[in-house]
Amino acid sequence: MLAMGLATVTGANGFEGRWKLAGDGTCYLDPTDTGPDQCWASPGRWKVGGDGSCYWDDDDSGPNQCAPPPFEPLTK
Repeated sequence: MLAMGLATVTGANGFEGRWKLAGDGTCYLDPTDTGPDQCWASPGRWKVGGDGSCYWDDDDSGPNQCAPPPFEPLTK
């Protein structure tokens, strides 16, 4: 019997999607895209803020405390 299942692609960053370069040169996580990362937003880690939000802290290290917020595409 042949069984097929759906797999979630998780990149080297530990999250779905990949890091991509924006037109302004910044690095952002696109959870809907696949392929190799174009950049890496490091050093740093995702942290839980005092209000419960999840944010990227460039000046910290260690394991992530939360998953990144939902992707919001850049608009021109």
